[in-house]
Amino acid sequence: VPLMPEAARAFVLGESRADAQEFVTMIEWFCGNVDVFREPLLELANTHKEVALTAAQVLDRLLWFDSEGHRHFV
Repeated sequence: VPLMPEAARAFVLGESRADAQEFVTMIEWFCGNVDVFREPLLELANTHKEVALTAAQVLDRLLWFDSEGHRHFV
């Protein structure tokens, strides 16, 4: 939770400064991109052998790593 964007944290945790529309916009963007990029995300998911991942889980992890400045491919 601490790594979530402030608007998402505030909305999820019920803080009064939350703007629910920002959270909705973020979720709509995420779901839309899972649909658009489902096949490439599933290709990446299939390379991960330790745990079975869905397309949404792959995008989630890519976003978290990217937002923290990690490099995916060297």
